[in-house]
Amino acid sequence: MRRQRDLHRLQGLLGRCLGRIDQQALQLVHGETIADPAELAHHLEDEAAKLQALVASILDSVDTGGDGRADLNPIVERCVDALLQQVGFPLVVRRRLAAVLPAVACAPGQLAHAVQRALALAASHAGAGGELLLTSRSDGDHVLFELSCERGAGDRHLADRALTLRAFLVSFHGRCEVDVDGDGRLRLTFEVPIALEPDER
Repeated sequence: MRRQRDLHRLQGLLGRCLGRIDQQALQLVHGETIADPAELAHHLEDEAAKLQALVASILDSVDTGGDGRADLNPIVERCVDALLQQVGFPLVVRRRLAAVLPAVACAPGQLAHAVQRALALAASHAGAGGELLLTSRSDGDHVLFELSCERGAGDRHLADRALTLRAFLVSFHGRCEVDVDGDGRLRLTFEVPIALEPDER
């Protein structure tokens, strides 16, 4: 029990630390005091993603008494609250989350990391004064998280960041699609398999 508390505390501390890194990265993207703030932000965010993915993997591999299930909507709410505190510029987030969703088959830390990276990617694309629309729903054997926004500041590293997110979701049998239309509108969708009930395993 103590080990479980320590692991969750470690995850929380690292999450806050990485949140500060994300905040600085996003501020640099929209700042003018550095010759190439977007390049520096890209490197900072890439390192943050690698570190958080490693922590999620470690937590998932340690037996903490969990059953490998996560609930999407509460994780989305927590990640949105953290994002709004960290971005350093005005951002509107609208939610259309399903009233009831089945649990998904991954560790909560893994799902939280995926949601955090998706939100950070969209916030960078939308920029100051932008608006994000978040939707969750179930579809067959999967739970879907959908995120869309209009182009504001844009992010020239969008393709690289999308590839990183895709690879992370594949690591726990999820899937991610990122598309930008001709008007610059971003649409990001990822899906994660629904967790089996105990009598289905």
